[in-house]
Amino acid sequence: MSEQNEPKKPGRKPAGDKALTSAEKMKAFRDRRKQEGYEFFQVSLRGNTLHLINEMAKSQGRPRTEVLQGLLNITIFNMLKIAAAEQALQAKGLSDAALIAALTPAIEATLNPMLDIPGI
Repeated sequence: MSEQNEPKKPGRKPAGDKALTSAEKMKAFRDRRKQEGYEFFQVSLRGNTLHLINEMAKSQGRPRTEVLQGLLNITIFNMLKIAAAEQALQAKGLSDAALIAALTPAIEATLNPMLDIPGI
């Protein structure tokens, strides 16, 4: 039977001689992302935390990694605002007790929503 009569295989032709394995594809993806400045972390989630992340991703139509990145960005931004406020208050010569009293509401507003959710 000649090559012209053979049925074509479905799908895209591989870039090389043969198709990449799943592990090879993932490595290539990670290598591309690393060149873009990304670093990979492995995170284990369970219970309500996992459920909330999944629900947020589903409702926003976004991957879970993007949801986690957004939550981290918000938390880091809020903590940086608190650190800047602390420096400004220290420059005014406030005592440690006064600093704690002034910053506690902002810290609690940033962290308490996470602490109040059971299973986190």
